Amino acid sequence: MKHLKLPVTRLKARSACVIPRGMRARLVRRRAVKSGHPVGLQHRHEHHHARLVGLLALCILFGTLLTTGCGTLTEAGTASTSKAEQLAEYRTLAATCPAMPLLVDVRRDVSGSQDSPEIVAHGLAVVEDQVKLAVACAAVQGVGAINVMVFATNAAETAVVVSRELRISGATEIARLRKTPALVDEVMVEVRVIWDNAGADLTRNGSDVLSQFAVAGENVERMVASTNRDWALALTVITDGFSSRPKGLRSKKLAVEEAEALAAGLAKPNLGLVGQSSGSMVTGHESGDAALEGSAHAHAWRVNLVGIGKVSGKPPKTERIEAVKAFWRMWLGGAAQQVQVVTDWPTGGGWSSSDTAPSESSSAPDSGSPTTAER
Repeated sequence: MKHLKLPVTRLKARSACVIPRGMRARLVRRRAVKSGHPVGLQHRHEHHHARLVGLLALCILFGTLLTTGCGTLTEAGTASTSKAEQLAEYRTLAATCPAMPLLVDVRRDVSGSQDSPEIVAHGLAVVEDQVKLAVACAAVQGVGAINVMVFATNAAETAVVVSRELRISGATEIARLRKTPALVDEVMVEVRVIWDNAGADLTRNGSDVLSQFAVAGENVERMVASTNRDWALALTVITDGFSSRPKGLRSKKLAVEEAEALAAGLAKPNLGLVGQSSGSMVTGHESGDAALEGSAHAHAWRVNLVGIGKVSGKPPKTERIEAVKAFWRMWLGGAAQQVQVVTDWPTGGGWSSSDTAPSESSSAPDSGSPTTAER
């Protein structure tokens, strides 16, 4: 009650309070009573005055309760709607999850070309969407993991932003999903604390994007070995795509055909099995405990390459950006069940079918998701 704006409340209450006409008339007459009038009449005047004051007090109290009560109900309704919307969002994400625990690995390029506020903010939006995915899938399986790193010149030039296992308890999937918003907020607080300056101690005169795929593949293999169960990998690399390796990728005169030839001469990244059926990569909520005959495996589920062509300062020509995209599409084609190479992160963290890489896998991808073969 100490936060109520009482003058406003009283004003609203009075305007809403109607004093009976007879009482108003009696009040006017009593105000005209002189001091020499009979004592009994004066007592009646005081009695009616007291009734009027009591009525006004009730009106004010009723108006206050209406104002604050309705406000509380409105706020509660809004909060309830917001929670319902959040639950719907996480249920939608959960429906896309692989049928095994998911490691979400996000790697941000912090080389000199990536230091504009707009690029930094774009990367943070990507990370938040990936954290939501990690937590939603952890709610499905009861366990998951999120790893957020920054990198620069080579594989050794990296720094950890967040790296943690995600465990969500609850008797049912819905019960676990209800806990996801709070866990997402908790992880994002950790991310935001150091996001802007995460790569301050790294050498930033170049970026070895290729090496990040090898490191991510090793990370998911370690998860498999330490838990003795299948894990799926969702890898997102946030970069302008102008990697210092292979030589020639940063050429301003690079054409699409040359870029594809460069990619064809490189060994494919090893991010895990693609399209194998163990507790399977087909979308569903089966237990992630099942493994391929004899042992557990890593599964390359999804790869995003985000921010291609985004640089601080003067933007590259469209032809150059398209050539770099062609390189990454060719090199990543078939490396995971779903591969996406984009400049701008799709709204809501969705998939852009026009920017997916060609697939070399014959297996069917998760239902409801764009195929890696779409162009």
